[in-house]
Amino acid sequence: GRVPFDSGEVAYHHRHTPAPDPRSLRPDLPEALARLIAKLLAKDPSERHQSAADVLDALMDIETE
Repeated sequence: GRVPFDSGEVAYHHRHTPAPDPRSLRPDLPEALARLIAKLLAKDPSERHQSAADVLDALMDIETE
């Protein structure tokens, strides 16, 4: 329900500042899901999942943990 950056040089932050840990907003979030969200928000496209199928696989892995 919130954007990662809402003050200061927002455009700069979107390009250069890592997104905050999702657990800082939702402490009850499972660590595996927080890692997935962080990967989805990675600045370097090569560090993100490369397809929706990859995201689905990651979600399925989390579900079976």
